[in-house]
Amino acid sequence: LQILSETGVGGLLAFLALLGFGLRWGLARQAIPSPEPHPPALWPIAILVGAVAGAGCILAFDWKESLLILLSAGAWTAVFILLRRRPAGSEGPFTRIGAAAGFCALLVHMMVDFQFYEWGVAAALFALLAILASLSGKSAEVRLSRRACAAGAGALLLVCLPLLLLAAPRTIEEEQEVEKAKQALVAAERHGPDFTRQLSEALRASESAQELNPFDPEGFQLFARARFYEWNLHRAMAAANPAALFEAETSALLALENALRLQPRSYALHSQKSEFHRQFRRHYLRAAKTTGLAAAQAMEHLVKAVEHQRRSVEYYPTHAWNVYQLARLLDISRDAEGARDCFARALRLHDQVAREKYVLDRLKLGPVARARALRGVGRPLESRESLETFLRNGVKGDTAKQAQEKLDRYRKAV
Repeated sequence: LQILSETGVGGLLAFLALLGFGLRWGLARQAIPSPEPHPPALWPIAILVGAVAGAGCILAFDWKESLLILLSAGAWTAVFILLRRRPAGSEGPFTRIGAAAGFCALLVHMMVDFQFYEWGVAAALFALLAILASLSGKSAEVRLSRRACAAGAGALLLVCLPLLLLAAPRTIEEEQEVEKAKQALVAAERHGPDFTRQLSEALRASESAQELNPFDPEGFQLFARARFYEWNLHRAMAAANPAALFEAETSALLALENALRLQPRSYALHSQKSEFHRQFRRHYLRAAKTTGLAAAQAMEHLVKAVEHQRRSVEYYPTHAWNVYQLARLLDISRDAEGARDCFARALRLHDQVAREKYVLDRLKLGPVARARALRGVGRPLESRESLETFLRNGVKGDTAKQAQEKLDRYRKAV
């Protein structure tokens, strides 16, 4: 499924063909001995290992990791020298049986826990394929001239050196800025005394991440969240500045739009943009009492919220909370039939998750959301009973403020 989703049907067929050839090599009855090739020269291997080790030490930025890389490079070089001095041996059928059994065991494991993006899993798979190919025989030696090898190595260096010296350090720095932005946003969400300082740090770090790597949507997404918090901060002020509010709103939506250009099929980005439009709509509804333009802006935000939530459900149709959010927006839009269908679908998905052996709470509806969905499909008695059960079980260990908040949510839902 991972190969299919990331590379398409062509990539899946090529990958299955590769596995099929590996099994065919491993399950062959008899291996045809290969002619013994001449031992390869040592200097290309030494240069390659030294270049990789040097690049790894440059990118590690830690003496412990650098020492580990150098020790590994030395160990690989020593193994190569020892194998180069040994005469070629003849592998019997039990060696090939062991290799084929190991390959089959790895395939069985990968059916349960694939994670092909993990270097260890990918390296193990291709190493076993290489072992099966080498044990099956029928190999032929292809000798290239030194000029051809030098030309290939030069072309490889022309591609790799700019990546190692320019792109890789910027990518590492961008990841560090992204992590700083995440930590600052988590601290800002607590609304502590240094809220504004943390928010400023999140804005700075996320904007820096965009400049360092404009192809990573995460920097734009974090910047959008920070600008949304800034919008909330301006809105909470007694004398809110309309220009500052509009600037923060526009900037947050534009940042998400930039992220969606890089990752257009992300359900999370569409859902987040829908939530932003929904919050902006609430603000303009409050302002609609004083100006007619605010009412039109509120309606425009509602239309955009429904549009992006529909796309989010399209890309993740089995997420109960995702479908529930669309139902709420359709209910607000006075689309009673569409809202009812989505409420019913969200409840079905919630019940399916609840029946699983290992239940993930993040895929379920919360108590209040489930009560609203039950009410939305015409089951008010079950809705009230569900909320009363939740309050009986939840209020016991809550503070007075938490209990009051739950009671307020209960009244709004019922």
